[in-house]
Amino acid sequence: MEGLAIRGVEEEAWRNLPLAYALPAAVMRTRGLIRRFSPDAVLGTGGYVTAPVGIAAASSRVPFFLQEQNAEPGRTTKLLARRARVVASAYDETAGHLPGTTVVRTGTPVRPEFKPPARDISALRHLVVFGGSQGAHRINLAVVESLKPVLEEHADMTVDHVCGARDHDWLHSFRSGLPADLADRYVLQPFVERIDRLLGSADLVLARAGGSGIAEMTAMGLPMILVPFPFAGEHQRHNAEPLVATGAAVMVRDQELSGAQVTSIIKSFRKPDGGARLSRMAAASRAFGRPDAARDVARLLLERAA
Repeated sequence: MEGLAIRGVEEEAWRNLPLAYALPAAVMRTRGLIRRFSPDAVLGTGGYVTAPVGIAAASSRVPFFLQEQNAEPGRTTKLLARRARVVASAYDETAGHLPGTTVVRTGTPVRPEFKPPARDISALRHLVVFGGSQGAHRINLAVVESLKPVLEEHADMTVDHVCGARDHDWLHSFRSGLPADLADRYVLQPFVERIDRLLGSADLVLARAGGSGIAEMTAMGLPMILVPFPFAGEHQRHNAEPLVATGAAVMVRDQELSGAQVTSIIKSFRKPDGGARLSRMAAASRAFGRPDAARDVARLLLERAA
């Protein structure tokens, strides 16, 4: 494993002065690594660290490819797209943001453990909540506001909540104050290493709309309530919208999220027609998902690098 000393672009121009040195230095270091490893192709997955890698690969005449996880490409992908032979995308919509670039929808690679479970989703009994690796405070607040009435009204429901380290102590105190029969059906963790195992038993997931998370959830064919992160150019909203359009997800804007709304959505899935609705959402999620994306990206590189 090799590292590069590079940083992202800041909004305030003066903060980017160190890049005038860091970027050329990182490009030169990457060109040295390319000479040493002599790769047949180079694949970048976006993010600022990909910038010197893509520039070095193109200037070294090594076939360069990109994989974009988000519907609207990030700044680095837009910068490097014309240098890439192909951009492997997770969304059809990505091509519209990259004119003059060959874009092939492959999906975003996920571990082989993320695959549709051998069961039909036809009733809401297990809700999984997570907000990404750091958790999401807005989602955590909504869970606190909705949890007690939801569990009291629906005695066969359980909630697994991956809350992030920042809010764990507060939420642990909240759980400790619940009646024992409710606390037993509310499983709280700051993080999980094997999210695939947790998702494998979910009937519905309440989560952010990051590219990798959506790739994992759709690879497993899960119905989703998506709450896009409201910053970073609202790129997560663009990730969620195609899932809503296909019927795989319900989207709630972060600023509109509340415990009352979560309670209302859950109640809608508990109505007599709720199971059929979940089943349709699961089918749409499976149709969108690409559990074999890693294979398809590799095949694309083998075909286009020659």
